[in-house]
Amino acid sequence: MWTVSDETLVAGVAAGDRDAASAFVQRFQRRVFGLARTIVPDDRAAEDIAQEAFVRAWRHAPAYDARRGSVTTWLLTITRNLALDNVLCCGGSWLAETALLSEQRFDEIERRARAAAIVAGIRPAP
Repeated sequence: MWTVSDETLVAGVAAGDRDAASAFVQRFQRRVFGLARTIVPDDRAAEDIAQEAFVRAWRHAPAYDARRGSVTTWLLTITRNLALDNVLCCGGSWLAETALLSEQRFDEIERRARAAAIVAGIRPAP
């Protein structure tokens, strides 16, 4: 079990260290999937979003800047953006299978996204 800081794990991921990458995923997988699942009401889509969030974190690990926020905030922001893109922009696969969502359903999605952002320490847009 890795007991190093989150920043050290990101540095390891940035350097291509497979053990650091594995430890990074293990450390954050529940929070990343949980946030995705809060926004996207489909387990399969949430799993895809979580996987893509880790891929993007791996790709952008060299650019991570601790002065701009914690690793958790950085990673959950990536996750939140992917999940919202899935819901609002890309018509996620679960959305395509669903008839038109009522205005009330969109309000619920927005409420969930704001709640998830608050939990993640991300200030939601007005």
